[in-house]
Order: sequence, then structure tokens, then C-alpha cells
Amino acid sequence: MRNYLLILYLISSIAFSGCSTKNIDFQRYKTSSLKGFKKLENISLPFFNNLTLDPSVPSPTNLTASSSMTEVSLHWNYKINSSTSGYRVFRYSDYSRKYVLIQTIPDIYATSYVDKDLKPYKVYRYKVSAYTKDKRVSPASSAVTIRTRYILSQIKTLRASRNLVKQIKLAWNLYPQHSLIKYYQVQRSKDKTKWEDLHTIYKALQTQYIDRAVKSGDAYYYRLKAVTFDGVPSPYSNIAYGDTKTLPKMITEVLVRSNLPRQIQLSWIDPNLSDKTRTILKYNIYTSLYKDKVFIKHATTSNKYYIDKIQKDGEVVNYKITAVDNFGLESPLPTAFVTATTKANSPSPQIIEYKLADGRVIIRWLPMRRNIKEYMVKKSFSSKFFLPKTIKYTGIKGTQFVDNDITLNKTYKYQVIGIDNDGVLSKPSKSVSIEVK
Repeated sequence: MRNYLLILYLISSIAFSGCSTKNIDFQRYKTSSLKGFKKLENISLPFFNNLTLDPSVPSPTNLTASSSMTEVSLHWNYKINSSTSGYRVFRYSDYSRKYVLIQTIPDIYATSYVDKDLKPYKVYRYKVSAYTKDKRVSPASSAVTIRTRYILSQIKTLRASRNLVKQIKLAWNLYPQHSLIKYYQVQRSKDKTKWEDLHTIYKALQTQYIDRAVKSGDAYYYRLKAVTFDGVPSPYSNIAYGDTKTLPKMITEVLVRSNLPRQIQLSWIDPNLSDKTRTILKYNIYTSLYKDKVFIKHATTSNKYYIDKIQKDGEVVNYKITAVDNFGLESPLPTAFVTATTKANSPSPQIIEYKLADGRVIIRWLPMRRNIKEYMVKKSFSSKFFLPKTIKYTGIKGTQFVDNDITLNKTYKYQVIGIDNDGVLSKPSKSVSIEVK
């Protein structure tokens, strides 16, 4: 009953107003009070549902529009005849996705209309049709599209820095209407199509912002808008392009000298020497003892060469080298690495005779083919309190060793090691054991 009375009230209000209404948007009447009356939005004023579309009735022509922040002014032309009674103004509804009647004008000479209470900087679309005294309506005119204006001016001359280290600085002119501003919204984009909110600035007098959420070699587009205390936004500023300083170029040409006694020599070509915008101060050498696993910083040098001292023979080491410039920027680690080795051990000497004779131990071995300058003999035995003891005899030029320093009731073990001209030790020979009784 309550819904029925509400509908009667609406109908009677329209009828008593001379079959016209002003700024009626039927979308707002779709409340819970009218649930079940969804066709109310299709009511056609002033004759409700008994109008007839007649293509012979001329349509309004040359529909034009102008706008302020909250109003749109419409103007059109019409060839007046005795049967025409007035006009009907339609506005496109984003809610219903069709044109909705917003005004009936019962005056054939009133070829203009002002739509009020609109939102700032919003797109609106309109059509206009004519109606006759005998309840016929013309086809709608061509649509006109217009955007309402901002009350605020555009932020002028947004600028973005180029080639700074790990930051992009934005600057703009002091906003002339800053007393109205609650905050500025900074946005950035990679391609000028998808924009992200980067930072909100709650200082109306601010004219700079530094984007530190960037990496070396990053580049972005930026724009800026102001928002008033009552939530009205300004137009976006011009789009500014900014970037950061790139990293030094990757070092990929590395030369190594392998098979040196307990050292590896490295040298490289630096592609950054032709870059006049930076100075390379040092180089970092990274190493890994595993084929392609984690590389750890091993050394730093200001030269384009490095000698790596290694205390092992036959050691295999992988290297990557980076350049560091005067801004503290380091080139990327190369994707590939270089491998080098120290001089490997000689094969083990081969003992061919060992014996106890005349209270002496005599050991003989075959001469080694590699360039051996001398030999070393290691003797191991148990000393007092059965503690192990090892004695090394060096400077042996031949292929025989005689040990006179022996004691009864002891067991001695011997190994022979070759030493080449670079001081690299061979692998020890097999151990031989002699018991003195």
C-alpha cells in the first residue's frame, strides 16, 4: 500500500507541473521503497507510456554543448512547425547503460537547456528529441559528448631529473591555488598507460619530490595532480620523463695465466674507459671453488690486472670481475666466468728398494721424468710416550737415501717427495715400513 501511494504521489506531482519536470534522474528513485518497479526508469514524460515514435517528425539538429565545473549547457536547432509542442532531453546513464529522460521542455522556442549539479571533470553524453501535440516523438538527435571542467588549474611545468644516482628528482612551479590544496598525488608509469600512485604530499607549498624507489638504469614517466580539501582534483600536470644513471658496463674479456706455481695471473679489458661521464676507481674480483655456484668477493685492485697467491698446487678457481665507478656503482656480475689452475703436483716417486743393512736404512727410487731439482724424504716413527714424530730430510740430489739415525726396536715409515724447479712438490710416494730389531 505504501509503495502504491508513493507512485501516485510521483504521478500527481508530474501532472500538476504542466506535464514537465526538471533535472529528474530516475536512477535515484530506484530505492527499496520502489522494489519491484524497475520499469519506472522507462517512464516517458509528459505522456508516460503512450507516446509513439514517428520518424516523420523532424529531429533536432546541430546539438552542441559547453560546460563549467558542475553544469552543461545544451543548444540545438529545430525547424518549427505547427504540430510540434516541445522537446525531451536525454542523458546517458552509466548505471542503466542507456539514455534516460532528464527534462521535458514544453516550449517549441526554448532550444537550449542547462543541466546542473554535475560532477567536475566527468564525461556526459546527451541527445534531444521533439514531441508533438498528438503524442508523437521524433527520433533522437545525434549525441553530443562533453566533459565538465575543473575549478582548479593544471600544475605547471613538471620536470624530472636525468642520470642521477639511484634517484629521480621531480620539480614543479609553486601552485597558484595552494591555499585550496589538501595534498598532491604523484603518479608514475613505465609506458604512460598504466599509472600507479607513488606518493601523497600533504604540503601545499612543496615544489619538489625525490623518488628513491628506483634502481640504476630505471626510467619512468611521472605526472602530478592537486586535490582540494573537499576532494575536487585538478587536471594532471604535463607528463615528465626521468631516469637514473646506469651501472658501469659488464667486464667480459678476462685473460688468465694458468699452471703457474701457486699463483694465478688475471688481466682484463675494461669497456667503461670510453665513458666520459664516469671514472672507474677499482675492480672487485669474485671467486668460486665450485663450477657455477655462489661467487664471493675475494679481492679489490685499482689495476686492470691481479695476481692471486694460492697456497695449493693444482687448485682450480673460477673468477668474475666487476668495475666500480666514482659514484659507487658496480657493474653487474658477468653471466660467464673464467677458470684457472695453479701448477699441479708431479706424479709420485716410485720406490724400488728399501732395506736394513749394517745398522742403516737404505732407500732407492726411480728418477722422475719431470724437471725435478731435488727430493725430500719424510720419516715417521713413535717417540717417547708413543707420540708420533716426523722428520724431513731435504736437499737430496740423487735417487738414494741412507738413514743412519735409527734405534733398535722401532718401526720407521718412509715417503719420498720430488721438488721441481718452481718449488712445487710432487705427490708423496707410497709409504714403506722397516722394523729395526
